[in-house]
Amino acid sequence: MKEQIKGYWLEGLRNLVISILLFAVLMAVLLLFRVPIVYGAIFTCSMIASVIGVAYVLTIRNPQNYTGFYLGIISSAFLGIQFFLMGSYDLTFLYFIVFIPFQIASIIKWLKPVEEDAKPFMPSFLSGSQRLWVILLFIAIVILDYFLITYWLDPFASVSMKIISGILIASSLLANFLLIYKKIDSWICWIIYSLDGLLLAVLIENQFKILLFSIFLIITAFTAISWLRANKKGVSHVSGLLPTAQESCRE
Repeated sequence: MKEQIKGYWLEGLRNLVISILLFAVLMAVLLLFRVPIVYGAIFTCSMIASVIGVAYVLTIRNPQNYTGFYLGIISSAFLGIQFFLMGSYDLTFLYFIVFIPFQIASIIKWLKPVEEDAKPFMPSFLSGSQRLWVILLFIAIVILDYFLITYWLDPFASVSMKIISGILIASSLLANFLLIYKKIDSWICWIIYSLDGLLLAVLIENQFKILLFSIFLIITAFTAISWLRANKKGVSHVSGLLPTAQESCRE
């Protein structure tokens, strides 16, 4: 078991290095094409959160590797600080009071079979009735966020921006919750989140965010495929896409 856990940590570290290299190339491209970037504390928090966040998703492509959630917690903390600096206190609350506790719960849930040397906790789909409740909850969150923005946060925001904001919050909230129970449906939520974020970046003409959400969309799509294959094969690792923890130890 110790070798297995060591392999998971090595896998996470390797993915962090890959993410750092990926964003180094991204920054080089942005500088080469002279894309306007406003440097400062907000940008720094955003960049750190993005680098670690991509490593987090790359790591949990292996649906047994709970160590990715430690990266997710760090990424969420930096995003919470970023939104605090931007004055978006509702999102600060969401990251620190909702998302981070969800990720801690995921660590506990995913780690238990490893600690007890029990049967691997495999990805699965929501049942039909569960999926219906998730869809209804998604719609309810979007509607609630619409009214919160309209009557409290930003009354002058356009209807389209209110809807986009609601979809971002609903998809990320449900994605984080469903990951606790290792539901493949969580990646559908992450793909919706990425597409919605990409649309927002295009509308506000933020080239950096366009590239960022494009990268996240690609990674989440490949992760969804990895989990589908793991579910189909009924194995404890994603065959052909990621090495097992034991293989990581031997590298």
